[in-house]
Amino acid sequence: LAFHTTEALHEGVTAYGYVRQSVSGPLDPALLGRALARLAARHPMLRLRITRDSATRPRQYAEPAAPVDAAPRWYEVTEADPHHLFQLDQLEQALCNRPFDLASEDPVRAVLVREHPHLAHLLLVVHHAAADGFSLKVLGEELWALYTALARGDDGAHELPPPSAKFSDYAAAVTAERQSPDHVRDQEYWRDRLAGHTATATAPTPALPYDGDPEAPPAPPLVHHRTGVDEALTAALREVAARHGVSLFHLLLAVYGRCLARWSGRRAVAVNVARSRRELPLPGIDRLVGPLADTLPVFVTVDPDEPVTALARRLRRIWQEAEAHATLGSPDIARLLPAAGHAHGPAPRTAAEAGFSFARFPVVHGADWPVTVTPTAAATASAATRLGLLCWEADASLRLSWNHPARLFRPETVRRLADAYVDELRATVAESPAATPDSAGVTTEGAGIVDRLCAQFRATPEAVAVDTGATTLTYAALDDASAALAARLRAHGVRPGDLVGLLTEPGADTVTGVVGILQSGAGWVPLDATHPTTRHQDQLSRTGVRVLVCDTATRAAAIAAAAVPGGVTLVAADDPSSAPPMPDDLPATAPDSIAYVIFTSGSTGRPKAVPVTHRSMTNYLDWALSTFGYGPGDRLVQTASVCFDASVRQLLAPLLVGATVHTLGRDLPRDPEALLDRVVKDRITVWSSVPTLWERLLTAAENRVRENRENRESRESRESRESRESRESGAALDLSALRWVHVGGEALPAAHVRRWFDLLDACGGQGSGHRMSNLYGPTEATINATCHIIDTRPADDVRHLPIGRPVARTELAVVGEDGRPCGPGEAGELLISGTGLTPGYLGDPELTAAAFTERDGRRWYRSGDHVRRGADGVLEFLGRLDDQVKVRGHRVEPGEVEAALLTHPGVARAAVLPRDGRLVAYVEPRAGGDEPDAREVRTFLSGVLPPYMVPARVHSVPALPLTGTGKTDRNRLARPDDATDATGATDAASTAPRRRTPPTTPTERLVAGVWCELLEVPEVFQEDDFFTLGGDSMTVLELFARLRGTRPALPRPTAVYTHRTLSTLAAAVDAASVDAAGESQEPAEPDAHTDDLSPYP
Repeated sequence: LAFHTTEALHEGVTAYGYVRQSVSGPLDPALLGRALARLAARHPMLRLRITRDSATRPRQYAEPAAPVDAAPRWYEVTEADPHHLFQLDQLEQALCNRPFDLASEDPVRAVLVREHPHLAHLLLVVHHAAADGFSLKVLGEELWALYTALARGDDGAHELPPPSAKFSDYAAAVTAERQSPDHVRDQEYWRDRLAGHTATATAPTPALPYDGDPEAPPAPPLVHHRTGVDEALTAALREVAARHGVSLFHLLLAVYGRCLARWSGRRAVAVNVARSRRELPLPGIDRLVGPLADTLPVFVTVDPDEPVTALARRLRRIWQEAEAHATLGSPDIARLLPAAGHAHGPAPRTAAEAGFSFARFPVVHGADWPVTVTPTAAATASAATRLGLLCWEADASLRLSWNHPARLFRPETVRRLADAYVDELRATVAESPAATPDSAGVTTEGAGIVDRLCAQFRATPEAVAVDTGATTLTYAALDDASAALAARLRAHGVRPGDLVGLLTEPGADTVTGVVGILQSGAGWVPLDATHPTTRHQDQLSRTGVRVLVCDTATRAAAIAAAAVPGGVTLVAADDPSSAPPMPDDLPATAPDSIAYVIFTSGSTGRPKAVPVTHRSMTNYLDWALSTFGYGPGDRLVQTASVCFDASVRQLLAPLLVGATVHTLGRDLPRDPEALLDRVVKDRITVWSSVPTLWERLLTAAENRVRENRENRESRESRESRESRESRESGAALDLSALRWVHVGGEALPAAHVRRWFDLLDACGGQGSGHRMSNLYGPTEATINATCHIIDTRPADDVRHLPIGRPVARTELAVVGEDGRPCGPGEAGELLISGTGLTPGYLGDPELTAAAFTERDGRRWYRSGDHVRRGADGVLEFLGRLDDQVKVRGHRVEPGEVEAALLTHPGVARAAVLPRDGRLVAYVEPRAGGDEPDAREVRTFLSGVLPPYMVPARVHSVPALPLTGTGKTDRNRLARPDDATDATGATDAASTAPRRRTPPTTPTERLVAGVWCELLEVPEVFQEDDFFTLGGDSMTVLELFARLRGTRPALPRPTAVYTHRTLSTLAAAVDAASVDAAGESQEPAEPDAHTDDLSPYP
């Protein structure tokens, strides 16, 4: 209807697509007419009518199909005039510019011009309200298939299957898309892009070399100027595009953009680029005839010194981003433009004056076809066209059609523009010499990580590099984005050997940030957005970072972090604007330069900065790729925070072999059910995490198997049926793709591994081919120092699993207190040496000297871990020799937490102990001061420590107990579940807030009871906050595990983060029950025993 409305406003200007075909062979014109009739019967849009029920309201419908035994009214046959060389050109101009009356005639015309009995030309024009350019390709293929069937004596009815998609289905899908939240997001996206382009451009529109007034209302005729590109130049252009990781479409568009910038004298260029819109998940959409195609504006700043191949790579990224925000059509985007009046009348509103289309019209030929059909001309135009370039492929050569209103450009002007474009194509080939024979291949022996990544990007440009669950990033797009970021970093003064901060939310921007920083020659310093500003500033200052990469979501945190002496420059990882070109050669990276810096907990109260070199990182990644056999078909999930060194393997190892990194949003690991859905849906092949998170996934999988079994046993159970709405109801859990499970960072219980293999058996014997690895290693030894591979179920009497043997180029020693080597079976401290050993601690030579020692002329790291070597040489982990503990996979020095507590104005002394996987703090108030409020203390700590380091419980005691030597007697500190009278301890629940309303509803009493058990508090009130009482992400999962089965349905565990108080969470639980049951039910109190969660009989 948009095309029809535009024509009503601009009388005589028709929107159309046109193709001319040369037909060689014994053609029967009457038979062709019958084939056209059958074609119209197959596709209702070729029988389109648009009428008006009133003066303003249009109505669109399809006329009934006409009889197929006679040629349609819109088909005519004429003889060529041998003395009129330009008859075809003039005939097609007249045919295309003759208006359609869609109220009374079909939106298609065909003219067959017979040159002699074995050569004819078919001219086919279709109104854009009925078909787009892609549809012309479909119509051409089907027309000659029908003609061939008729020529064989068949009626053609069985030659082609009936179309499986209807245009009404497509319209419904588009309507639904425009009613989605993405549509609102996309409106803001395009509003920002339009505003940004207007601010960049020096005038509202490019000053193309018009011969007429571009602001005058459109008027006929619309004309075409055609030229061609020979086979040799076409082949060279394809080779250049492939070598630089772009398609021919991107390269041709880049050359067009460069020409537009030159012709207009402006660097800011806008082009309306056509897209087929065939990506919607509609069966048969690839054969649907209709006006599906639309245009999206592309805005780009052209640097005359930038190679056109670099511009093509930028345009590929810009186009992919535009297509990701394509729920708006071109009329929607035009409505976002500022209103502007025109002296000569209402010219069509469009984001760009110039248009660009790329199409393929191949030679149509079948083995048994009586004729050969070759496309010889194509064009497209509408009232919005000022200057349009259609590039289309016909076998080995390119054809170009320049489309424009005759009044805007004289023929000689268009010829000059067309010649200049072809000259620019030749120059593009000339300035991009052919690759040498030895330049092929993904990698070479001894190449650095950056060179190998870039080689992989070029080798598999269309493969998916990153999958966020909502969007994907191909290797080509990642190459573009990371190269653009590297160029921006270099422009801000980043040089090889520098360190660059990285503060991004988990997702594609993190991957782009890591790769882009490496490509700039620098090393990355990861920061966690959930950590306090003071910690960010300390880390930036200690590493000397002067440039910080952030994204839109973390910009506010980055601005706060950048407020350090000397300042820090912010660079956006997700900046879609242009970037200065990178030099042809990547910056050289020395093997001993720093690749990244990880901060680990320090007993002195300050985190330790551990720099890891390229040599160490490369050695580890090579070992991982060789040991685990990752390949292009793998899909690895990134569970680790970028501040955790396990993320290095999870991010970079897949990218080195063409595999896919599946990133997780920050909230997803908190919801095991949703996490399991993602693992199953994406068919993850490699899982890697700390054992705690893996056990939560394992529990969710066990619950799923149990519920599926119960569904099969009791189909009528409404609870089971409705709780599976978002998953495969009653289906078996398919974990067959998950071939590797890597765990590390904490001790791995053998019982968890037995559960895993039992689960695989319960899923139908999927255990074959599944393997696990138990990984161990401190950051100081580069990610992992040992590995133990598990491929069978451990025996029932096995309690502890070994940590295995050393990784490549790593040496291990077990020594006693006297420093002498321990024999097999003897326990001692583990020392680590080898290529993975890091240089020490950044800016702290004293701490480095204390942790690293010399033995036999080599450097060794004193791990502080207590281990035992078996007779077979395999190591068993026994525990820590010092006070360091692991909390949710993070190394925590209690001394660092104690040092933070001592900065609180009301705390005189403090002690921090691990209790059941959580931290518990004991604080002694200052003399004469008030007893510290537990809630306030935890709030204070959250401003200076990461969330995992904030104690779950804070007890206030009159005085910390001391040993005979004056040290804190930690053995005498009461456990959280002990009576507190002996020490006078008070906890978070006993410090009364201003309002204390007891639970009143059954659900509040239920939830409060579970809170009391989990958080070890005597009572809970409506106003109490789950996290202030000591809850964390792990207890959130335990909370919902205990609530499971007490209600028809529960909200997702992440609901706790938005419903933190008892009253609001209970209300959310009730709301979920109402939604599941369809009516409110009085909940029952829980049974006394609800702990049996085993999925097996």
